[in-house]
Amino acid sequence: MLINQTPVPIGAQFRILVILPAGFIQGANLDIEVETISEIQVFDNNYYISFRFINVYPEHQKAIDYLIEKYSYLKDAELLSNIQDRWNELAELLEEMHSNSVYEDFIYQFYHLSFKVYNIQDETKKMVEALKNIAPSGTVLCGLFDEICQAGADNKQFEPEDNKNASGQTRVFIEAFFHAKFFLEMAVKYGKQLKTPPSLLPSGWAALLSLYGIR
Repeated sequence: MLINQTPVPIGAQFRILVILPAGFIQGANLDIEVETISEIQVFDNNYYISFRFINVYPEHQKAIDYLIEKYSYLKDAELLSNIQDRWNELAELLEEMHSNSVYEDFIYQFYHLSFKVYNIQDETKKMVEALKNIAPSGTVLCGLFDEICQAGADNKQFEPEDNKNASGQTRVFIEAFFHAKFFLEMAVKYGKQLKTPPSLLPSGWAALLSLYGIR
């Protein structure tokens, strides 16, 4: 990390290597010594950030910590607002996922080793799309969740040879469904319970923040 002990001219830029979670976003208005972020470049999960300081002795780590906190809070609030704006449709979708024809029937089809379980991918995709629709601006669903959904909700079609390892072929569908359902449940739960982003994070809300790379 660059350390500079001399006053920084107005407009001077410093490039600092910072390891940040996916989803760290530029574009907030700052009210401390850091006036703007002029650019963010990403390479191998490392964010190269150019800060523009206003004639101060920059304490870089404190500035970075502030930026992370500032952006995180802004994105927390945006996520909560997005959830509340769409709460009714999220709740209706969750009710659909809990229905006998979805939740109970597809789990039965999995244990029955029926090819009908392949259709659960469509239900998972509905939930993934709903989660994308409430994403704070500039964020994406985290890589781990995306990997799970790529494996378990990618329009895989039944092939006769799948019968040789039926549970192995279809278990990923159930995994993706449950992960998507969990995040939908958390969105519905905390969209109703919370009025503002909490400082002490319930585990379910913290999981949602992690989903969007803002924790």
